[in-house]
Amino acid sequence: MKNKVPIIFICFFIFQSYLVQCYAADVYMSTTGTKITGKSTTGDWSNANCYNNLTAAFAAMSSGDTLTVDDGNYTSHLNTIGWDDTATAVNKPPSGSGIGSGDTRFTVIRAKNIPCQNGVSCDQPLKVRFSGAAVFNADSHGTPPTYIKFWGIRWDGISTYTGWNNLYFKQVASQGVSDGNTAPFSITGQYNLLEDCVAFGKGRYKYLFYDNSRELQTNGDGNNVCRRCIARHDWAKKEDVSGDPIATFVSYYSRGTSFLNAVDIDSNMPVYWMNAPGEFNGSFSQPVDGGVHKMTISGSLVINSAQGVGWGASPSTTADSGNTFTDVVGVNVAGGINLRGGGNINRLGLYNVNLSNFTYRSSTQSGQILQSNVGVNSWDNNVLVNNSIFRNLAGAPLKGNTTGRYIDTYTVGTGGNTLSNSITTDPYQHGVKYPVRIETTSPNELQTQGTSGSQIGPRILNKLGIDGTFKGYTGWNTEQGGLWPWPLEEWIQAEMRTSDYASFCAPYAGTPQACPASYKTDAYRGFCATGQTLTKYIWESLGNPIPSNIYGSPIAPAPPQKLIKAPVPPPPAP
Repeated sequence: MKNKVPIIFICFFIFQSYLVQCYAADVYMSTTGTKITGKSTTGDWSNANCYNNLTAAFAAMSSGDTLTVDDGNYTSHLNTIGWDDTATAVNKPPSGSGIGSGDTRFTVIRAKNIPCQNGVSCDQPLKVRFSGAAVFNADSHGTPPTYIKFWGIRWDGISTYTGWNNLYFKQVASQGVSDGNTAPFSITGQYNLLEDCVAFGKGRYKYLFYDNSRELQTNGDGNNVCRRCIARHDWAKKEDVSGDPIATFVSYYSRGTSFLNAVDIDSNMPVYWMNAPGEFNGSFSQPVDGGVHKMTISGSLVINSAQGVGWGASPSTTADSGNTFTDVVGVNVAGGINLRGGGNINRLGLYNVNLSNFTYRSSTQSGQILQSNVGVNSWDNNVLVNNSIFRNLAGAPLKGNTTGRYIDTYTVGTGGNTLSNSITTDPYQHGVKYPVRIETTSPNELQTQGTSGSQIGPRILNKLGIDGTFKGYTGWNTEQGGLWPWPLEEWIQAEMRTSDYASFCAPYAGTPQACPASYKTDAYRGFCATGQTLTKYIWESLGNPIPSNIYGSPIAPAPPQKLIKAPVPPPPAP
């Protein structure tokens, strides 16, 4: 018998003069850890093998390592990501490395136990939370890290900065806890990806993509992607008198932002929103800046929102802002879409658009809804609206510089623009039972009455984009299989039920601005109510029971992932 010789495989990959190790080391962290130096031994969760704060853990990490964090609430300033005022130092993980298409290696910061992953029950919130002094507040200090994946972790607010590029947030939740000019997710940088993320709580915006160079656009297009992200406006500057606008998904100066299967749901409590003069821009917003903005909204839904669906404010000097809305639904909303700089809208469905759907604090507050009751409006450049449905619309279907073709209008307001090749039959009797599809069973005239015999009305049945793919690479925005039941919906519901209304309302107790008594249960409203699911709530929003086959085949759990690979996005155009 041959001698058994131990073999140690040390693998190196050589490419374009780079030498990169093909394996990654582990670093562990827990609330009770005592480790102070070196890597962790895989599988050993004893205190001596775990760090107890990010500052120490990051110091032990190398490019491409994985930091796994045990369950717990981490509150110390030593768990800051970014600038730590106490230590006057930058606390950040080491960058991953991207050396060629398909060879990107992320540094990973993940929870040990993630709902819906590897046998962990789905119906619970994330088990790792950074709160208090443990903030994610990246800024301009030091060299920005890139190629970092954050997976299965919750923060009380996430803020990145210019140069924090190629970040991947997977199944991450952020609750806004600060009033005023804040957002639970504030992403500044290029080629970042947010996937299966949840935003709620306080903040004037819920997802903000921003470019600090503003009109100068020094860095080029941001090209960030928000895929299957869910948002709910719980609180938005309740007693703030500054007048700053509020919105949900916002691309502000950062161009090329894509919202794929994004959902704004149950943003229906303006009692917790500012009452001072200002603007409620809507679920999707592109404020103020000129140029070809190229904001894309596809396969997305706005369900039960006291704002409008969308707003684009490129100035009149811009020939075309490049915004596109494809397969977008608004059900039980206060207003439709306004695109000042121009754009294209295809397969829009607006059902029950009326300010009277909601109770506002005053006429002053309700007067801040931009383009309330209206379907689509353009102040300046032409907006083309095709293959769309407007039903129960308090105002005119189209106003301003808009052109509409192949549109079904039923029980809509008077006035507005003349439509061509359009119909006025009740869509509920001709193919619409659910907001996400047109039925295949008769009568289903809407399936063939659109442009060149195509469908009138939205089709939101499949996931958009291969998981983990950044903008610009094969499959990043193409249909990839069934969307329903909504992935991770039990976790999403459990996470949003934790919205901290008690803490939000405490400062106003005993004053004229006190919260209504319902604050104790408002986190459980709408799709978070007992017996509801995200899928059931959306499918039944037009009043019809969900088809029995939607839950016929359970979703298989995702396979274990330790090292997430993705192609390297191209550099910005010069």
